[in-house]
Amino acid sequence: MGFISHECLICLICQRVSASPGGAGFTALRIFLHEELFFREELEFLAKISRLLDMFQRHDMSVMLVLFDACWRPDLPEEDPYIPGVHNSAWLQCPSHDVLRAFGHGESWAFQRLERYVTGVVTRFAKDPRVAVWDIYNEPTQRQSEHLIMPRLNAMHGREMSEYPEHWLLDGPKLQIVMQLLDKASLKAQRHLSKRKATGNMQHFFLCSLYL
Repeated sequence: MGFISHECLICLICQRVSASPGGAGFTALRIFLHEELFFREELEFLAKISRLLDMFQRHDMSVMLVLFDACWRPDLPEEDPYIPGVHNSAWLQCPSHDVLRAFGHGESWAFQRLERYVTGVVTRFAKDPRVAVWDIYNEPTQRQSEHLIMPRLNAMHGREMSEYPEHWLLDGPKLQIVMQLLDKASLKAQRHLSKRKATGNMQHFFLCSLYL
């Protein structure tokens, strides 16, 4: 699992978007981050985000940074994370369910880990004019993707359809913990964003993108 190791591919995407008529109408792109990568790399992770923002800026595009995401895989990809014919089969929720469940159970290591992630990312880019919008949680009310992906993961690994790993979360229990995290993360992010000095551009704080 890694971030943007193939930065030349991102450059190519930027070039093609900007070379199309009217730049295809794009002035901003949405970038999903992940706390697992921050936990593994931290300073290098933040540096990679900055390099990515540089590439988009050269093509007159700003970004929306997404901190958390409630869609698709509940935990880290195993040896072969892709399921043939299944949309987004290697897309990992942020945080993964083992961290999310520990956070919901009040375990201090999970709270400190996620607080460090939110604080680290937001303080690093709070004053950055390349960031136009902050999305704290993508589709926090999403509860369908587990029912789509979990049975396929079980089948791939020879488990019974109802024998989910203990740390996987479904429906109400997942939603309750996600909303707790959304509340705490949004307050933490707003606190750091409110401290920034006025700049030429205006960053917008976007609480979450809802699943309808």
